[in-house]
Amino acid sequence: MSKKRERTDPRILRTRQYLRDALIALIKEKSFDSVQVKEITQRAKLNRATFYLHYRDKNDLLVKSMQEILEQLEQDVGSSPVVEGQVTPDLIVKPLISVFDHIARHADFYYVMLCEMGVPSAINEIQHYIEQVALRWMTKLQPDQTRVVVETEMVIKFVSTAYIGVVKWWLNNDMPHSSEHMAKQFMSLVSLGVSRSVGLNLPLTNW
Repeated sequence: MSKKRERTDPRILRTRQYLRDALIALIKEKSFDSVQVKEITQRAKLNRATFYLHYRDKNDLLVKSMQEILEQLEQDVGSSPVVEGQVTPDLIVKPLISVFDHIARHADFYYVMLCEMGVPSAINEIQHYIEQVALRWMTKLQPDQTRVVVETEMVIKFVSTAYIGVVKWWLNNDMPHSSEHMAKQFMSLVSLGVSRSVGLNLPLTNW
């Protein structure tokens, strides 16, 4: 079966959705390591033969589910609107709103992957994706490396880790704020820095 058909056949998409939802529901009840394929198929109301038509094992299901979710995220956000050296609030905030909207639509999946029953491999995959996007944006926004004060790699790691922390807080608290509010708050944190975000004016260093 062609990859194109796998991505568009409604029956295949529906079956994979059932299996993914079953996996997520089971991880919420117990650890990923404890979940068995038999339990996944029973929860999805599908037989084991159907499962093995699509996945080798539960790890394959997890990996491919993550890939599908991240592909959907990329489609939801679209290509980077960043133009070299040009920065406006909307330029950054709008894509961030799209990211939070995407997370809200798949809240159960992200909650299980990132929060209380977090799956380390999934967390690493999500963080890696965020880092790749941030690196592309930052390279366009600041192409002149002579003006960089903190190493780009360190900045990318700081921002991606902070972003996952903010998303986890949002999910753990039942998403108390809108996507727009969260995007603007995160951008304020990035643009102002930690000290100014909490009302402090720490002196700049000459290190």
